[in-house]
Amino acid sequence: MDNKLLVKAFSALNPRQAEFVRAYCEQGCVGLADAADKAGFCPKDKDSKDPEVMRQRRQRLSATGAQLIRQPKIKLAIEALNNQVTEQCIVDIQWWIKSCVDLHSKCCQLEAVKERNEEGEMVETGEYRFDSAGASRALDMIGKHLGAYAPVEHKLGIDETLEDVLKTISGKSTGLPNPDE
Repeated sequence: MDNKLLVKAFSALNPRQAEFVRAYCEQGCVGLADAADKAGFCPKDKDSKDPEVMRQRRQRLSATGAQLIRQPKIKLAIEALNNQVTEQCIVDIQWWIKSCVDLHSKCCQLEAVKERNEEGEMVETGEYRFDSAGASRALDMIGKHLGAYAPVEHKLGIDETLEDVLKTISGKSTGLPNPDE
């Protein structure tokens, strides 16, 4: 998204409206009352300790937030800000998988083992190594994404009695013969 659209959308707002949009988007587009409060709407009774006064203030903040969010210029600013954030933060699955494959390829490349000789120079020993842990981890991440690892479920069979289940849960079932029986 073009940054100009974001600037244009925010230039149509007054400072309190702009702060409302920022606060609303920071909260994941929920919490109209909190966003209105942060933007400085309904300042009356803000520091009151009376629960009833605070409840009424909260209702006014919710109503103000609801009115604000229905305004076309506020909607446009919220959409522009959310699009800008999404565009800047996006890492899609294809990029992630490609990165995992690239990492795996890099980890599988053989690297010559080097040691210092008597003159202090680094020389190859004739041995090679590769990053097996990194390669394995990259494959593991791809496998998890593809669903290669099914969750392990323990399903109770008909033959298992409640007593067996309770013993297992209580830790008394060790696989050894039970002296109580």
